Amino acid sequence: ARFQPLYNKRREVLVQGYQPTDAESKPVPCEGIEWEDEDSGVDSRPDDLRDLSKFWLMALMHCSDTRKLIRKHDEPVLEHLDDITVDLREDGTGYALKFHFRPNDYFSNSVLSKTYILDPSAEKDVFYGGPTFIKCWGSPILWKDGKNVTVAPAASKASPAKSTKSTTSASASKKPPPSAGSAAAPATAPRVSFFNFFGPSTVAGSEAETMQLLSEDIKVANIIKDNILPHAVLWFTREAMAYEMDFWSALLDEKGEQQSGAPAARKTSSSSSATAKTATTTAA
Repeated sequence: ARFQPLYNKRREVLVQGYQPTDAESKPVPCEGIEWEDEDSGVDSRPDDLRDLSKFWLMALMHCSDTRKLIRKHDEPVLEHLDDITVDLREDGTGYALKFHFRPNDYFSNSVLSKTYILDPSAEKDVFYGGPTFIKCWGSPILWKDGKNVTVAPAASKASPAKSTKSTTSASASKKPPPSAGSAAAPATAPRVSFFNFFGPSTVAGSEAETMQLLSEDIKVANIIKDNILPHAVLWFTREAMAYEMDFWSALLDEKGEQQSGAPAARKTSSSSSATAKTATTTAA
């Protein structure tokens, strides 16, 4: 709730085309941090960072945990993503992620949601170390005809381009009759897609496999809620990627120190500046 005014302003910029004033564009003074003066009057951003219509696609693509879910056929759909919001349950037992889309040629939903319910009295989840969620569900996607990116046309053998009448007749005479109970080949086959995120988190296996899949699903949801949403601008500009690399580098240094007993260098400057800079860039 504290950052909601910044989220609202970010939505104004991305959805309504609001242009920040000069005063709003200046970094907020922060103790111990000196901002570089980059106001040269020339837009030096790379081409892919100038198109704000792809803001959320780029933010999701630049985070390793969500990038691994996105395939090439998902990208044209995610270009229509306007905003991502979260609704927290008043009793503190879960939340709902909401993905807001502009009208598009793929589905008729304006919002796709994924809801998670947790058990606050249970111990931490053994797979990802967070609260134990007991169930989750996504909204059904109303795909338009032939636009479902979670399925692909099934492979079929191509027929010869030309055939003589005699050959065709001979082939037809040798063709065995269909066996009883046989069915036609499916027109589509399931494939990996970001939009499977809104489907059920179950597998045709053991309960342990299902729980592990659910935990991985919840881990991604928590990353979107706690990491990408508050710092979306930094993910869009790729700055958060450097902080992510610093985090893993520091973690590896710490593990190396524990194994060898020798002190390792700590990387703290990037993470501290990221925290301060996020407050000023979230509404950009």
